[in-house]
Amino acid sequence: MKSIFLCMGLLISIFMLSGCIQDLEGDSDGDGVSNITDNCPEISNEDQLDSNNDGVGDACEEDERETQQEDAESDDASSKDDDSINGYNANLVMYTTGAFVQLNSKHWVENNGDGAHSFRELRRDEWSVYLRDFSRNIDIQLDLHRKEIIYTDSTQTFVLYDVISVSPERINGYAANRVHYSGGGFVQINLSDWVENIAGESYTYEEYARDEWSVYLKDEDGATVQLDMHTREVIFREGGDKTILAENIEPKPAKINGYTVREVLGELSDFVQTDFFDWVEHLETGHVNTYSEKYRDEWSVYLYDNTRDLHLQLDLHTQTMKQNIGSGFQTIYQLITEAN
Repeated sequence: MKSIFLCMGLLISIFMLSGCIQDLEGDSDGDGVSNITDNCPEISNEDQLDSNNDGVGDACEEDERETQQEDAESDDASSKDDDSINGYNANLVMYTTGAFVQLNSKHWVENNGDGAHSFRELRRDEWSVYLRDFSRNIDIQLDLHRKEIIYTDSTQTFVLYDVISVSPERINGYAANRVHYSGGGFVQINLSDWVENIAGESYTYEEYARDEWSVYLKDEDGATVQLDMHTREVIFREGGDKTILAENIEPKPAKINGYTVREVLGELSDFVQTDFFDWVEHLETGHVNTYSEKYRDEWSVYLYDNTRDLHLQLDLHTQTMKQNIGSGFQTIYQLITEAN
């Protein structure tokens, strides 16, 4: 019996050795040079050039250099992302199952599969944004240096999530807070309220759910809107009927326009949308003015202060604040340093 097993083992060894020999004598890349002598057996190089005489063909070294260049470019892009976003300018911090999103200069929202929570921004430093949920007495530190989201309450401090991105190429359902499409847009103004702005018209919605790729809204009549970041569509449903309202939506527009702006920061004053059609102006002097939104177009928001019978135009195209004087709007001063 032992001799049988020995014979079988010998046959298997011979078979495996034969396969190895065939591999060595074969020509994997089809360049006419056998594997055993080919200085670049996986890439066709009939000339067998080896400029630096290191035993590795130039063709293989060029392929390796291309791979290294691709890796370097990827690392460089990641490094630029880390370098350009810090504690002072961060407005979006994503983790695996959700995101923290800045809605205006003092208001952040956390969205995930469990729902949404509102936070007040307390302060910033070079690498972190510090938030507080007063309703739950919870503090959050968005630490972009360590790439950690740190939770603190009255009894404990710990790392809640790891940061996966602060400037994603593609916005998902948890991170979306505005959607632009040709001729209009949707913008989130607080924890659960959204407005759709089209030239001369506005529609209000309440957010009722999110998932990884969509935000779900409903109006007061029960009709629903799905902002689908995956298919890049606005889907309207009412009474069992489904309609695609817009295609090729852009949840990360290159420039904020009149349809999707909710905050305008200037050298002399800041304008912030506080409700569906309400805006507040904070002046450097500490004075506060209130306005009603009248309408919007592609590049402007038009406001009215009825206590002073004053009409204003926040023009994002010319970056100016204009006042209706006499027969039309005239520039009062250069306004916009940043729009959100």
